Amino acid sequence: MTFVRSLLFNIAVFCWSIFLLIAFIPMIFLPRGAMLSASRFWTRSIFWLHKKILKLDYEFRGRELLPDGPFIVASAHQSAWDTIAFFAVLSDPVFVLKKELCRIPMFGPYSRKLEMIAIDRSAGAGAARRMIESVSDRLEAGRQVLIFPGGTRSAPH
Repeated sequence: MTFVRSLLFNIAVFCWSIFLLIAFIPMIFLPRGAMLSASRFWTRSIFWLHKKILKLDYEFRGRELLPDGPFIVASAHQSAWDTIAFFAVLSDPVFVLKKELCRIPMFGPYSRKLEMIAIDRSAGAGAARRMIESVSDRLEAGRQVLIFPGGTRSAPH
């Protein structure tokens, strides 16, 4: 039964996400806040599917310990879920992500609209300097910057 629920969940998330990717196209021409709201809607809908199909619930602990305003989060990257979850936890998240992700149709334009920080991991020190400048700009704008220092998903510890 677990396999069936997992399969149904993956099909539902894939179909729903494709539908929303298309439905959100007009957001590219609206202020960034509209795309942020759309991203939060998508996140809430994925959490709803978790509960309804997988019978999984979640809980965020320690939110009250987060500072107000801008800050940096350095997080382990253990699954796709941790990228989704930060839209529910942070008020205005900006992710540091590999530039290859920006080549994905729809995801690329949406990530640019959300002013994510795309880095070329093969470009060395110059890319690191540009990333630091971009992080500084986003912090000055009052946003929360999220970076996965390990760079890619890793097994939970």
